Amino acid sequence: MSAKWDTKEELSEITKEIESCKKINNSGNVSFEGFTFQKNKIVLFNLLKLSDEIPDLEKLNILSEALFDCGKLGIITPDILITKIQEYEIEYRKMQPKRFVLLSSLSVPKQTKMKACKTNNKLIIFSSSISNKFIEEFNDIYKTAKYSIYNKLPDNYIHVKTFVSARTPIDAMNKAIKFYNFFRGIWNLAVNRSQYLRISSGPPKPVNKFLSGPLSTLHYPSGKLAKDIWWYDLEYQSPLPHFDPTKHLKWIYKYEKFVRKRLDKIKYSKMLIQSITDYGIALDSINWKTTFLNLWSVLEQLTFTNPSEGYQTTIDRVSFLCKKQNYHRIVLEQLRKLRNSFTHGNQSAENEILENIIYQLKRYVEILLEFHLKMGPKFKNLEEARNFLSLPYDLREIKEKIVLLQMAKNFINK
Repeated sequence: MSAKWDTKEELSEITKEIESCKKINNSGNVSFEGFTFQKNKIVLFNLLKLSDEIPDLEKLNILSEALFDCGKLGIITPDILITKIQEYEIEYRKMQPKRFVLLSSLSVPKQTKMKACKTNNKLIIFSSSISNKFIEEFNDIYKTAKYSIYNKLPDNYIHVKTFVSARTPIDAMNKAIKFYNFFRGIWNLAVNRSQYLRISSGPPKPVNKFLSGPLSTLHYPSGKLAKDIWWYDLEYQSPLPHFDPTKHLKWIYKYEKFVRKRLDKIKYSKMLIQSITDYGIALDSINWKTTFLNLWSVLEQLTFTNPSEGYQTTIDRVSFLCKKQNYHRIVLEQLRKLRNSFTHGNQSAENEILENIIYQLKRYVEILLEFHLKMGPKFKNLEEARNFLSLPYDLREIKEKIVLLQMAKNFINK
């Protein structure tokens, strides 16, 4: 697929806005000043169609590089810009994958014996310390990063190395973080699903036990930095108490094995992998309103709710899985109203209330995940799973539908 604009509208007004904030210095270097550039770059990004094999962060990088290149050549226009983007797309496809390592940490004690995680050519390994070939480069980054993080790094978290193959550092970072967060999602699901309520005091704490450390850097296997940048948790305030999983690791690994085996048998596993990952990320946050809104998004993913279908579809499909349907409809409707209020900024809530409703919503998301892991292999495709969740719960209605379908079958066979 060659890059193109996903619109019939004339985009020259957008590129004119970008051109208006372009500056060229005496050396011929281009820069763009102000919010206007960032705002309109995102407009173009949303209208840019590139191959699905190119991750979003790489697409954004390609667009940025193309804008700077076009800025040097002269006036930026939609046609010139898309031609330059197509050149970058061709270059990207020609690149051979390289091996990269994402260096990060996990909120369990350093001495914990964690098993390696491996899928195809991706690998996660754990260690109590950073090896010498990584430490010097990591420390150089930390000297700069600490001014953004504003607090010391946790000193007792286990170190994590995630190995991936990718064409570019941005592509590698994207793959490594997704892979690592998917496994964290499984481990947190294993622990969280047995906890239906929590009443805590003090500042808000994440629901999750397996938390990623606040700083990550990308390296080549030699230890050399792959890119002179870092990624950090914008919410990070101070080290959180670590979680010692030693007593639970046996059944956590057993659950991980179960989940991965089931996913191998499910035709729509890609969606479920994303949902497990998003579930984990949602419960990482110390901003409980953000947690709630992100959990609701996962609920919509797992009920296959299209934007045109509305909230009632989500509620119907969730309550289909529950014994006391009418009761759960009432609870879900209240959660839906809170979701709308939070989205529009019309609702404030005490932490005790927020914590309670997060655990209510969390449980519904977990019920859906458990349903898909159990029943998913029985469905031929995602559409069949969606249709199953849309069936009536009442046995009388189901029997009536069976009778009608049998009548239709007999009619067609005549």
